[in-house]
Amino acid sequence: MAHNHNPSGKNQYDFVPKASDARLAEALQRYHKEFITNPVVIKELLAAEPEPIHMSVQTIQHRRKELGLVGSHTTAKKMHSTRETQLVLDQMGKDPNMRRGVRLTHAKIAMETGVHLRQEHVREIMQQFELEGFEKREPCGKKIRRHPIISVGPGAEWSGDGHDKLKKIGFSIYGIRDIAPGKWLKLKLLPDNRLKETIAYVYLELVEELGGMYLAPQVQLMTDHGSETTLMCAYGHTLREFFYPELNSDELPVHHFTSSTCNIVIERGWLRLCEDFGDNMVLVFRQGEQEGIYNPENLVHYALCRWLWSFFLTQELDKWRLEQNAFRVRKLNNKVGPSGVSANIAYALPGKFGMRNVLLQDIDVKIVHHMKGELSSDSLQFVPPEYAESAKKIYDSLNVHELSIHNVWVIFRKMLSMM
Repeated sequence: MAHNHNPSGKNQYDFVPKASDARLAEALQRYHKEFITNPVVIKELLAAEPEPIHMSVQTIQHRRKELGLVGSHTTAKKMHSTRETQLVLDQMGKDPNMRRGVRLTHAKIAMETGVHLRQEHVREIMQQFELEGFEKREPCGKKIRRHPIISVGPGAEWSGDGHDKLKKIGFSIYGIRDIAPGKWLKLKLLPDNRLKETIAYVYLELVEELGGMYLAPQVQLMTDHGSETTLMCAYGHTLREFFYPELNSDELPVHHFTSSTCNIVIERGWLRLCEDFGDNMVLVFRQGEQEGIYNPENLVHYALCRWLWSFFLTQELDKWRLEQNAFRVRKLNNKVGPSGVSANIAYALPGKFGMRNVLLQDIDVKIVHHMKGELSSDSLQFVPPEYAESAKKIYDSLNVHELSIHNVWVIFRKMLSMM
């Protein structure tokens, strides 16, 4: 007579989510867009998610296949060359200054479409249609001298600075970057990045978003010595003294001021931002002025431009930050710290690179939120709230599929006629 030795139907293995599981599918698709295809690495990243997912390497391979996530070799066999060419041309069309190289174009295609092309194919197409771009990108500019950057790991040091290249069209940026993995934690579009209350607000906003800050030994925030950073420094000291009064600020400084040229991690990032993002945005903005679409002396034009372009630039800036954090940097054998991987991987798996995550999260974000609320957010607004609400309703009524450099002035004209 047969006996059922497992009447409950359960075995020693935990539940393994199916490909239809929304959380698993989102994670695998996100990794795929970041060119993370190694199942061993994916297994570690899934286990490091805020809500860990545990599964074997073989199961990961099956789930990726079920979701249709294939590599460049499979794509090359199945995709028609015309479609492949069009994907590359679409990206080239978003870079009128021709500053993006093969590797970045290759990565942007994956990030935006989820399609993995062979890098050599991308190079061939770019050379066929835009050979002058390769000559234009030859390194000839003055570079900041590089020095080894040594940091304990994620959360150990943040590098903060303002970026002024968009000021010529009326916008500013403030950014904060984690030094160890080089991950962009914050990029905020602002009317003015020289106001101390504004920068303090951005800083507290980041602490609230992360639920933690740099409070451990050997931890500090590095910025240049501008007057706009003094209030941010004061809040850093206040948070440390409130949550960790036992730490001696004389021995373990909260904030380190330095010159802009020595604030290396974020200064290197600004160069890439300018070439990939800023130069193109300035070019398109100037075209609107030159073609008579936008007259800055007209107050109606000015208000709508401030709203639409701040909306557009914020969207594109956030997209650029996500792409840069997912972009795999070159492998440098002599580099101290992680290389050959993206900032996202180095940040999520610091132990693989001899680092450790020291971001302290034993803080009450409600208190941080209250501190942020004491600061006025008016300096973050490009137009009055009433105008912004009205403009958003008009924009939504147009059912814009995608706001881009190709249609931003078209949308401006349509909205202007409806104001």
